[in-house]
Amino acid sequence: MALKTGRAGTTTPRDDQIFEDLYWTRILSTQQIANLRFPSYESARIRLYALMRKGYVTNQVYGPNLVLWRFTREGFERQRDSLDRKKETSPDFFSGPKTRHYLETNDVYVELALRLEPALGGYPMWQWRNEGRAFQRYELGGRNLAHQPDAEILLPGHLFFLERQSRRAKYAPSTIREKVASYKTYVERFSRPDVPVEILFAADLEREKRAAVEAGYECGVEVVASSVRGIVQHLESVATTI
Repeated sequence: MALKTGRAGTTTPRDDQIFEDLYWTRILSTQQIANLRFPSYESARIRLYALMRKGYVTNQVYGPNLVLWRFTREGFERQRDSLDRKKETSPDFFSGPKTRHYLETNDVYVELALRLEPALGGYPMWQWRNEGRAFQRYELGGRNLAHQPDAEILLPGHLFFLERQSRRAKYAPSTIREKVASYKTYVERFSRPDVPVEILFAADLEREKRAAVEAGYECGVEVVASSVRGIVQHLESVATTI
């Protein structure tokens, strides 16, 4: 769908904020966008449908009273060019059962943006790399491995790998330990970043928080495990030291 031009395609500074949110997260619900940028759900809904008519975004009905928003190809390319990231390809299309997981991960983005933007501003002062951008394949000892956090968060001088563990996941402690050990391998033997790294578990269940912290002790890596709000507060506290 071609973008509207002239007066019909006019956008506002708030629209530009929405476009940047969608660019980093790939997909957000009406409620998430309302929490970020609008005084009410209804005002967000009305504006998003207006942006759809202008050709920038499209939607997908995921369930009762749950509408999801993402870029059209043309909307994505416009935002990509405005951020001077011309090498990026068209956005992923999320569907099926994993969509819920992406939304739950993006709850962290929503809370984090609300706290960090007043202090740091937006990109590039802090960055959110969604799962698709953070994913990397690598080879180690003849084995093909994958680095696949739910998101990476970059603050000046700090790098965080995020795991979003909703109560639906119900991972065994052994699975959580494997995740933590895999991060250690990636950091120490493949990526070797020149900034401190922390592994964050935004978990709904107390037993998974405990398992993540214990795995961090066992593996000798920094792990912070808390609720979504607790993880966001931790990141905010790091940002205040920058």
